[in-house]
Amino acid sequence: MTDPARQGRSLMNFKPGSIADISIDFEAVLGYSGQQLLMDSLTSEISIKPPPFFKAARAGSAIGVSTIAALISGFLLQLAIAYKFGASGSTDAYFMAQGTSELLAKILLGGSITSVFLPIFVEYLTGGQQDRAWKLANNLFNVSAIIFTIALVILELFINPIVSFIAPGFSAETHHVTVEILRVMLPAFFFTMLLDLGASMLNSLRIFGLPAAARLISPLLSFFLVVFLSDRYGIIVLAFGALIGGLLQLTLILWALYREGVPYRPTLSFTDPDLIRVLVLVSPFILSILAAQGAGIIYRILVSHFPEGSLSALKFGDKIAQMTNSLFLANIVVVSFPAFSRAVATGLESEIVKTTKQAFRLMVFFGIPLTIGIVLLRTNVIRLLYERGSFTAIDTGMTSAVLGILLLGLLANGLSSLLGHLALAMKVTRVSVIVTIITQILTSALFYLLAPQLGVKGLALGSAISPFILTTLYAIWLSKRVPRLWTIFADISLYKILISGIALFAGTYFGRQIFGGITHGITNDIVTIIGSTAFGLTAYLFSAYALRVPEFSMIKEIMYYAIKRKKS
Repeated sequence: MTDPARQGRSLMNFKPGSIADISIDFEAVLGYSGQQLLMDSLTSEISIKPPPFFKAARAGSAIGVSTIAALISGFLLQLAIAYKFGASGSTDAYFMAQGTSELLAKILLGGSITSVFLPIFVEYLTGGQQDRAWKLANNLFNVSAIIFTIALVILELFINPIVSFIAPGFSAETHHVTVEILRVMLPAFFFTMLLDLGASMLNSLRIFGLPAAARLISPLLSFFLVVFLSDRYGIIVLAFGALIGGLLQLTLILWALYREGVPYRPTLSFTDPDLIRVLVLVSPFILSILAAQGAGIIYRILVSHFPEGSLSALKFGDKIAQMTNSLFLANIVVVSFPAFSRAVATGLESEIVKTTKQAFRLMVFFGIPLTIGIVLLRTNVIRLLYERGSFTAIDTGMTSAVLGILLLGLLANGLSSLLGHLALAMKVTRVSVIVTIITQILTSALFYLLAPQLGVKGLALGSAISPFILTTLYAIWLSKRVPRLWTIFADISLYKILISGIALFAGTYFGRQIFGGITHGITNDIVTIIGSTAFGLTAYLFSAYALRVPEFSMIKEIMYYAIKRKKS
């Protein structure tokens, strides 16, 4: 079922310039046993024998696999865009139109209404009020469709001034391309909003796989359109891929609802008490979403004044950073949330501090090798992934520069999300809204201060500093509720991990010096990445073993069970 805290997570994980905020079920990465071991590590109850494989776990696995597939297909699309268009003015236009469409869709309730609707809908279904539940679902669906249709017509009439406002520095040609892409792409986000509503209804009926798999349609369709039609029609094919893909996804969801016998009625009542209840509950989120878009708007305005390809370089670099976060660190947050909830339920400060400390240590243990490794090898990684077709060595240099800066905030972003989930576990969602608004104000100020001095690197640096601000604000507030919370930074095991990180840096750097000049071209990048990573991880794990870092034992437990399961 859709996580009722999803909206809170999207606020805490806000990162100016990011393409998406994706969470991956850890079961799809490590298997159910690996997920359980990680959860147990937060309560010091490591066990080799995995728990029974419940239906919920199987559903979670289906969602996790589909989400990873969507992540991979999205990255393949990114590679195709880089190959066909490079970091150019047309690519800037596409990313600007895509970001603006997302922004407008969020402002029009799409970012929060589902999270409020679902708990109420399930409450009525489980309470024996099926007719009331489906009446609300039908009414909300129909009202949303009408409101969004009217809003889309109005937005279509004002697309030119909207683009002029949000990207004033674009050349006339790039402005025109942005307008054309945005004109086609806006309805796609309208379909996505209705898709989220339909998917939430299917989730309430315990149907998880199909809604998750449906999200593969749009990126895969866009990928094939770029590969086979972009030479003839240009980058506009991406907009049609999003539009047609969104329509196909919505059609699939509606078909699934029809197949399950879900009753559709042309119900339309703007004064229905249940509809009003949903709108009243969603209103605080609307305000926070509006506030949270402030830094993103300023980000887009400033980047439009930089040389062509600047926005594209930021997006290509950010995609790697986001994939790193989604595949690894975000999963630790997902696994930690139930542990936080259990700790808060005990009412014991010591249990809350202990759980938070262990989750933070786990985050640092995985985050350090990711950050150091990619920072040191970022040019090789970008060259290997992107540098072909229209993506030139100059594009690699720009993307490498911003990626190195963006990754500086990777661990802080993870920690801010951990502390944000702790706030959610304490049932103080108002704090997330306030902290988010303050962070966006300070981040906007950073953009204005840094961008004129450092150019596109200033925007990357502001994005990297933003999660540090968020972490600090959460820590200040939470320390008032849990006075000993600050001790998570005074953990001797944490210092051992940091020492191991120094060994990792030395090993990776040494490996890069050895393997960097052995051969040329793509082979050189592959050899350098593999060899340097092997040196760095060996130094890191050996140091962690020698210093008796607790998380090293957890890794051994996971590997031991994986080997044991294969043998059996």
